[in-house]
Amino acid sequence: TAVDLVGLNIVLRFNNVGTWEIELPTGHPVGELLRLPGYGIIVTGPSGVIFSGPTTAAENLKDSNNPQGSWMITGVDDSVILGERLAYPTPSTDDVSLQTQAYDTVYNDIASTAMYGYVQRNLVTGHAPAARAIPGLSIAADDNLGSEISKSARFNVLGELLSELAVIDGLGFDIKQVDSSLEFHVYEPQVRSREIRMDIANNTLAKTSYGYGVPGLTHAIVAGQGQGADRQFIDVVTTDSSDAETLWNRRIETFIDQRNTDDLAELTQAGLEALAESGSTLTSIDVIPSSDQTMAYGSDWGLGDKVTVVVGGDEISATVTQVAISVQADGIRVGATVGRATGVDYDSQLASQQTTTLKRVNALERVESSSSTGSDFGNLDNG
Repeated sequence: TAVDLVGLNIVLRFNNVGTWEIELPTGHPVGELLRLPGYGIIVTGPSGVIFSGPTTAAENLKDSNNPQGSWMITGVDDSVILGERLAYPTPSTDDVSLQTQAYDTVYNDIASTAMYGYVQRNLVTGHAPAARAIPGLSIAADDNLGSEISKSARFNVLGELLSELAVIDGLGFDIKQVDSSLEFHVYEPQVRSREIRMDIANNTLAKTSYGYGVPGLTHAIVAGQGQGADRQFIDVVTTDSSDAETLWNRRIETFIDQRNTDDLAELTQAGLEALAESGSTLTSIDVIPSSDQTMAYGSDWGLGDKVTVVVGGDEISATVTQVAISVQADGIRVGATVGRATGVDYDSQLASQQTTTLKRVNALERVESSSSTGSDFGNLDNG
């Protein structure tokens, strides 16, 4: 019930794992169940399920003023499944010693179709091996969203793979509980930048924090197969990256190792993914909408939608990448991040670069393990 949710804090993240926490007194009937392994929470609103996810930790807190104590219970959303599972190269078997394919590759698939396919082959009962299938997980109807893509998977973290497939077309995805089952859903966020115009002057914003910075890259140098002078290279740019390069007078080049393929479409896809994520002026705006309900979260705008925020006379249109919801005794408070969720300061950019480097190292390790086991790419030494 609503009274049980007082003190609940939720952070929703676009195409990433959300988190939640709640403190309940010892003996509270909800808390005594919620703190147990295997339990979780479902939060619904006028438009359906807002959030669902399992408990991941519980801590008992006591002091002299509260001898009975309380339970601080924390958890994540159900999309955590995608961060805990890998996309196998031969998903039809759970035996890693029988991975007969070097990669699970799709060619010229619609983006949403490819996303549903990877989840289905790796996680859905009747398609994935029984040992790897998630009980009760299904996929929503495919609305054929996005452009044509080509992609190869070899022990990629499934959530990272899906993010790469979604980023070019700005698609969103999540897992939520529907009735007693879980459902993986790919959706197309709405462009609401004309009707959702948040501005302190029109009483739709209580507070803003705005920053922008140089793009992460403007040229993606993608390397395919071969060695030395015979190696395949392409230079991928976009209109946004070219505009940012001109604006900042900075040509920023990044090398992307894709030695797993010589397919031009897949090489181009890798470059476009990197540019879609960091190939334009980085913008981050933290906003706190006012109590004015003319632009209510969940009905008028949502996670992943593009909205407009007015800051210092400038109108900035960007994607809602993070939403924080806090349930208090006197009402519900909402905050949001529009644009880059990690911020644009030096430390945030450095952390983002470290994450990107780790992903590239992991990708290289997967390719090297493929070439060392007699796969189709065992001829790299001779180009």
